[in-house]
Amino acid sequence: MPSIFSRKPIGELLHEGEHPNALRRALGAGDLIMLAIGAVIGAGIFGAIGTAAAGQTDAAGHLVRAGAGPALVLSFVLLGLACALAGLC
Repeated sequence: MPSIFSRKPIGELLHEGEHPNALRRALGAGDLIMLAIGAVIGAGIFGAIGTAAAGQTDAAGHLVRAGAGPALVLSFVLLGLACALAGLC
């Protein structure tokens, strides 16, 4: 358990950064744009899943769409199976 909280000295980190195979610590404009697009899409997916699971009501409290229930979990299981099969091919 103590290895979880261990830290490297700054000198060792700087030495590793000078290695020719070290990763660069630089993001360009394109990288930042793609990161932002991924964040927006990811937030939209999580929001849509939450609405699908819980259902949706309007401001007056009337039911607009019922929650999916167990069908949502089943769809994720089937999606995981499809992704696993796609990875094998």
